[in-house]
Amino acid sequence: MMSILRSLIILCGVSATIGGIWYILGGSFAKPVFLSAILQVVCYVIWSSILSDRVRITIEREHTKRVEEFAKQGLELECSYCSKLTIVPIRFDEDNQFECPHCNNLNSIYISVTTTQVTQPLPVARIMSNSYIQEAQQIRNAE
Repeated sequence: MMSILRSLIILCGVSATIGGIWYILGGSFAKPVFLSAILQVVCYVIWSSILSDRVRITIEREHTKRVEEFAKQGLELECSYCSKLTIVPIRFDEDNQFECPHCNNLNSIYISVTTTQVTQPLPVARIMSNSYIQEAQQIRNAE
């Protein structure tokens, strides 16, 4: 609310100043006040739409970068030549190959995706730590 009030005060102040200068120079007061107020509002609408477009473009650019980073994964894989482990970046949007740092041979990576059925846990009572500790103490006392 305060920002709207402050904006209206600035709008009226600038318009009144322009009208006052025009009046001192020998013109009317009302016409320049209304024209400058309308011009300020139009300029504000244009400026705010340009800024919002720039912010939207920046947000979309950052979202695209984030999606690209999510497409990258890393795995510790065994070289098919020397069998030594190497951490390799995996990309789901391109072919994956890596050169082993130990033997300098080129390896290809093949990714296999499978599906499985959803299962439910067995309907058994959960062991609570309190009951487990009490049962352990009862067993010790019985001995």
